[in-house]
Amino acid sequence: MKTFKQYSKEDEGFYIDDNGIAVFTDILGHGDKPKSINKPKKVVKESASAVKQIAKEKSFDNWSHESIHDGKEIDDDEHVEEKSDQLWQHHERHQQKNPLSNEQKKSIKSYTKHSERFNKHLIEKHTLKSRRKVPDHHWDGMNGIPDDKERAAHDEMHKHLSAAYHPIGGHFKLWAGVSPRVSKAVKKSKDGIIHPGGGHISTTYDKDVAQTFAAKKTKGPDGLKQPYGKHHYMCIHAKPKDNVLSTEHNSKWKSEREVLVKDKLKHIGTTKHYVKHSFKKADGSYDEHTTEHHVDHFEIHHDGSK
Repeated sequence: MKTFKQYSKEDEGFYIDDNGIAVFTDILGHGDKPKSINKPKKVVKESASAVKQIAKEKSFDNWSHESIHDGKEIDDDEHVEEKSDQLWQHHERHQQKNPLSNEQKKSIKSYTKHSERFNKHLIEKHTLKSRRKVPDHHWDGMNGIPDDKERAAHDEMHKHLSAAYHPIGGHFKLWAGVSPRVSKAVKKSKDGIIHPGGGHISTTYDKDVAQTFAAKKTKGPDGLKQPYGKHHYMCIHAKPKDNVLSTEHNSKWKSEREVLVKDKLKHIGTTKHYVKHSFKKADGSYDEHTTEHHVDHFEIHHDGSK
C-alpha cells in the first residue's frame, strides 16, 4: 500500500515509475497548468552540440535561427535546424500524397478546440491502467467528469489522431511554454526521461507562441501572474524520422502553428537566457526587471514501450 506521502508526490503532476521514468498525471505541453515558480537550481550539463551552441546566446530576444546555426563550429551538426516554413511545406506535401480522412480532419479540429479535456481523459486512462491513483483534483475546473458518450468520442478521436502521425522529415525544434514541474520531473527521473502519460503533447515551431504560453504560466506562490518571473520551456530537437502531427491546416487556431508529439522525451540539456525590461515611471525614474528564460532541451525517445 502506498503512503499518503507517495500519493502527494503524484499530485505534483507526475510520478516516478519502477524504471525511473517521470510519468505525467496531468497535461504535458501547452496545456500544462502551473502551481508556483521554483527557485533556480543547478543547470544540467549540456550533452548535444546544438544545446551547447544555444547556451552561448544569453539573450532570449536575440536568439534567432541564423545566429544559432551560423559558423563553422556546427557545420557538421546533425541538429542543424531547417526553417519553420520548410516544416510547414513538408507537412503540406505529405498530406497531399497521403490525404487525411474526414474523420482525421474532424479530430484535429476538435483537438485544437478541446485538447485539455481530451488529454485529461487519456491521461486518466493511462494512470489507472498503470495501477496508480488519479489525483483528486484531476477534473477540477473542467465542467464535470466526462460521461460514457464523451469518453467513447475521445477514444475514437485518439485513434484518428494517432493514425495521422507521420515522420517530421527534417531537423526541427518544437517549443512548448510549460510550468516549472517539467524541470522538477527531469531532476527526479533516473535518466532524464519523461512520459506524457498517455496524452498528446501540444508544441509549436514558433518560439514566440511558446513564449506567450510560458508567460501565462509564470505565477507566484499566491497564484498571481508574475510577468517578469522565470519562464520555463521545453525545446524538442526533432529528427527526420520522428513521428509528429501538424494541426495547422485543420486547426481552430492556425496562428498557434501547433505540432503534436506523443512519445516519451529524453532530456539532453538545459540553457538559460535573459531579457531586460525597463519602464519609465511617472516620477522620471526607471523600473527595471530581468526575465530568465529557462529552456529544457529534449529529443524524442524511442524504446518500444508504451
